[in-house]
This record gives sequence, C-alpha cells and structure tokens, in this order.
Amino acid sequence: MSNGYKWFVAVLSVLWAITVALDIYYMLALYGPYFHSLSTVLFPVFVIIPFPQLLFFLPGVFTAFWFGVLIFVFSAFFIYALVTGFEKLDRSAIFRISEFYALNLFLSLAYFLIIDALGKPVANPIGNSVPFFYNMFELTNAGLYEELITRVLYIGIPLYIYYRLKMGPNGEREKNVPFYRAIWGGNYKFGKPEITVLVISSIIFGVAHASSWDWSKVPQAALGGFFLGILFLRYGLFADVLFHFSIDSTDAFLPTTLGNPLANGATTGFATFIDLLFVFAGIVVLISYFFRLRNYMNVRKNGAVPSAVQDYNQCPRCQSTDSEIIYQGVYRCKNCGNIFKKV
Repeated sequence: MSNGYKWFVAVLSVLWAITVALDIYYMLALYGPYFHSLSTVLFPVFVIIPFPQLLFFLPGVFTAFWFGVLIFVFSAFFIYALVTGFEKLDRSAIFRISEFYALNLFLSLAYFLIIDALGKPVANPIGNSVPFFYNMFELTNAGLYEELITRVLYIGIPLYIYYRLKMGPNGEREKNVPFYRAIWGGNYKFGKPEITVLVISSIIFGVAHASSWDWSKVPQAALGGFFLGILFLRYGLFADVLFHFSIDSTDAFLPTTLGNPLANGATTGFATFIDLLFVFAGIVVLISYFFRLRNYMNVRKNGAVPSAVQDYNQCPRCQSTDSEIIYQGVYRCKNCGNIFKKV
C-alpha cells in the first residue's frame, strides 16, 4: 500500500468523520423537539430468520427513550473509533470504514444502474409519505438494532460457541475465547469458520431486505452485509455499527428530501458532494484492492506467504514456532497443542 494511497484514504476518513459528526449532532438537536412525536411510534421487536419476523411491539415511550440510547451509543462508538484511529490510521477501523464506504457506494450505484437498464429498478420504501421523525427513527435504529440481530446473532455467537467447544490436537478443549467477544466481536482471523459465518450472515442480511424493498435489492444489501461482517470480525461491533449508521443516517439528516427541518440547501449540497466524491473514490479503492489481491495471489502461487499473514509466535511450552493464530494475541501450538498469548 503506497503512501499516496494512504493519504488518499486519510482524506476520505476525515470527510467520513465529518458526516458522522453532523449526523450525531442532528440526532442530538432533534431529540428534544421530537421526543413527544417519537413516543407515538411503536417499537417493533423482530428477528431475522432469514426474513424479518415480528415478535411484538413495545410502547412508544420506549421508542423515545431508545432514541436517546442510540445517540449515546453512536457518540461513544464514534469517539472510540477516533481515539483508536490516531495510533495507526492505515490499520484503524476508520481507515477501513472509509474504504468500504466508498466501495459500497460505487458498487451499489453501478448495480442500480445495471438493473435499471434491465427494467428491474429497486422499489425504495423510504420516502416523504410519512412524517420525518418516523424516517429519522427507522434510519438510525437500523444501525444498531439490525447489527445486534445479524452480526452478533449470526457471527459473534456462532464463533464464540465454536471456539469454546473446539478440541485441540491432544483432545483438550480450547477455552481461551472471552465471553464478551460473542457480542463485541473483533480480532478474528479469517479462517474457514469465520468465512463461513460471514457468507451466511451476508446472505441472510440481503434476503431480509426483500420483504420491505424487493428481491432486486438483495444482492446490493448482501454486499453491504459482507462489508459489515468483515468490520465486525476484524474490528468489532463498534465498527460495523458506525458503518451501517453512516450509510443510512446521512440520507435522513443532510438532504431536505425527507423533511429534516434543520437541513437546507447547504447541507443538501454537501451531501451530494460527499456522495459523488465517495463514488469516484470507490473506483480508486476497487483498483487498489484488485492489485493487492493480485499481488497476494502471485505470492501464494510462488509458494510463499506474505509477512503480513505470517503471524506466528514461539510456544512457551515446547519452544516450537509452528503455531496458528486463534484470534489476535492468542495462539495454538501445532506441535503440542498448547494455547498461549503472544508476548
């Protein structure tokens, strides 16, 4: 990865951070004026298996207070992402989110243009036929609620169970996965179990959108689910929540389309500029990933493994260096089966 490309994504990261900061500001500014209106919206409790299955409704007062919880969670996650991103930007969640944000916008636009040309346009259920506060809640709540019932339910919990029950080569049970990783995720390698649940959760996430949108939305939503799953596996719940929130909330708050009383021509123009910039940036990101994949495949073809993939450490029991990473900082010795942490 060249320094020029790192600076390019660093600029994207700043722009992405500005839009998220604006979205959180608008949530906070609108919370008081719309508290009573939000209390008229029943809160739907549902699961995705794979279509959304409504379980029951909670009273509207829960919706109003839950919106406050959303503000707190998004703010806390955003601050956490900023703080952790200062240490090594090109390895941070913000760097990857910005790449995926651009890539998702470009690929989504390309997909929509193709299916429009084929006469199968996506029917968008989100519009100004309902009051603004309703769309405001729907588009912000999805960033947290949908991640809890897709990434946690279909990635975090299965991987937690898998690694808790996994048997070592000598019959010992590996019990080194902390319980919080079932919800928080992060620091997973991309082995067969991770890739399996990533693909399954992405498909489920895509299919879940067929009921409220239509089937032509499924491939594009599954692509978004794939990006969200990678962020959950690599960085944790905060990263995929912020990514999901930034995709949906910008459409709610910055343009005047859905009726935000605080939006104006300047914010609408800024939102349009950001979208166009990230669409063109997505082309650059796609090309970069193509070359990185090609280089990786060439190295694999020559029988070597890139140094970035070689993440082994010496076993303190038998001193063997033939070990595999279970998740970040935790290894299993292939020689004696010992589970140990990286020194």
